[in-house]
Amino acid sequence: PGASGMLQGGVVAYQNSVKAAVLGVPEALLAEVGSVDGGVAEAMADGARRACAADIGISTTGVAGPEPHDGKAVGTVFVGVASSLGTASFEYSFAGDRQSIREQACEAALARLLAALDDVGYRS
Repeated sequence: PGASGMLQGGVVAYQNSVKAAVLGVPEALLAEVGSVDGGVAEAMADGARRACAADIGISTTGVAGPEPHDGKAVGTVFVGVASSLGTASFEYSFAGDRQSIREQACEAALARLLAALDDVGYRS
């Protein structure tokens, strides 16, 4: 209860076409580096922030397995954070099976969200 008072919305963008069309990730960037990249995570976070008219945008992009993707190893995850203070990405290398990697990525994204809330003064 009460989540709608804080959360604006979300975008699930597995396909590059959705990353480009909905989140505004440059197609040239996706073609150059693939979908698993810090710059892509940053563009996704910016796009989510813009699409949802939110103060903070968070994104994840990575490889949960079972096989490598876009030349990146299983467990490689980037978390993007966009706020009024700027945009950044953070790279992680998680171990475990697909479910474990997804859980670790969620925990990392939530930790980055909490840090962003502190940075912009929403938490004290």
